[in-house]
Amino acid sequence: MPQFAWAQSAQEAESLLHAGDIDGALAVARSAVEADPSDTASHEVLIDILMNRGLGATAQAVYRDFKDQNPSSARAWTLLGRASTRAESATQAYQEALGIDPHHGPAWVGMGDVYRSTGNLENAETAYQKAIELDPHLASAYTGLGALYLQHNKQTEALAVVQQATLQVPQDSEAYLAAARLTPNQAEVYLSKGAIAAPHDPRIHSALGELHLRAGKLEEAKEALERATAIHAHHPEASRNLQIIQDIQDNRLDFGGWEQLQRASLLLNDTPEAAIDLLGQLEERYPQCALIYLSSAQALVGENRLPEAQTQLEKGLGVSPENTDLSATLGLLLQAREQHQEALPLLELAALDRPSDPSLQLAYGISAANVRGPRTAAQIFATAAERFPSDPRPAMALATLLTRNGDPQSAFTVLERAVAQYPSPDLVLALAGAAKDIGKTQEAAAALRKLTELTGDPSWSRAAEGLAGD
Repeated sequence: MPQFAWAQSAQEAESLLHAGDIDGALAVARSAVEADPSDTASHEVLIDILMNRGLGATAQAVYRDFKDQNPSSARAWTLLGRASTRAESATQAYQEALGIDPHHGPAWVGMGDVYRSTGNLENAETAYQKAIELDPHLASAYTGLGALYLQHNKQTEALAVVQQATLQVPQDSEAYLAAARLTPNQAEVYLSKGAIAAPHDPRIHSALGELHLRAGKLEEAKEALERATAIHAHHPEASRNLQIIQDIQDNRLDFGGWEQLQRASLLLNDTPEAAIDLLGQLEERYPQCALIYLSSAQALVGENRLPEAQTQLEKGLGVSPENTDLSATLGLLLQAREQHQEALPLLELAALDRPSDPSLQLAYGISAANVRGPRTAAQIFATAAERFPSDPRPAMALATLLTRNGDPQSAFTVLERAVAQYPSPDLVLALAGAAKDIGKTQEAAAALRKLTELTGDPSWSRAAEGLAGD
């Protein structure tokens, strides 16, 4: 596979990840490394997603096997270091990689990351600079060094590194985003360059769109934001700002109202009552703006004023019946109050509109179980479990539904398959319980021993021994 194809695979995964579609990114990265094990960039994305998902033990097991298959490969040892859950094991892996190839830049970056995580500024700086010296086009070295300087309040040094990165690694989106944050007066310049050089990252287009919006340049803002939603239809910030532009263009809101809406958001943390009062004033001035009703409802929910929040959401849907955010929020509120009959059509609408949101699929399934019965809910949960394999919740919801409806064997099968893909501790514990329920004592004990491997807690192995002895 040619080099440009590797980059495209990793970039596609990163694009989905930056848009919030974690399992979509995971599927792309996993498919890429299965198709071509030499695709280092996709390996790195896969590891990072697993680690952030709480599946570090899984990542470590996978890349320990990969290292065992390639014991003389500095790359394999470096990937194991990246997948390591402890600084000591990561350090050992990176040192093994450098023992094989002292000029392997990614291993020096890995050492820099370890030093940075342990607060060793001097050694981290040396490691990152060594990586840059060996490979001036290694994006992760600049990212690590810039983060190190920011961590130690060295703004000038961080900016110099970021500016160097935009020149040496022009396709690295992180450099443009960091430069825009560090130099607000030049943010538009950096983001505009990034939108051309790194068009795969929706964050750049979204940030540029918001910048244009703040400057009152609606057409430029809309164009940039639509580029973000073209990468993923439901990019949250871009979608919200596109709605604001539409409201302004349709005279449901103006710039002054938008500024006050932003002020209300800032007030929420410290003075929520003041925010609620301000939103009430905005509602009177802009009665056709759905976003004001949504913001007001969210503020009221935060203060546990649920009946008032429901009223605001219903008003919002009155002026914007197709607004997914309003439907989802009202559906979740009604569901929390056990009003499943009223919640179901709202959650169904939201779930169908946003198929990449696992929380909405789960909520849809829960209300469907209460209104339409277990068969419909099982189909919803099964689809979600297939779409979001690294999220344990859909598989666990499906298994719970099957158990409650007298089919514990199928529940065990669902959990067994889910654990085979991504063995999170929650899934493994549920598997142990399901195995015990159907008399599969050995399988239950094996699952408990797996929990010790995943969590490092020996009490699970002791529980397994007790279970095997019963």
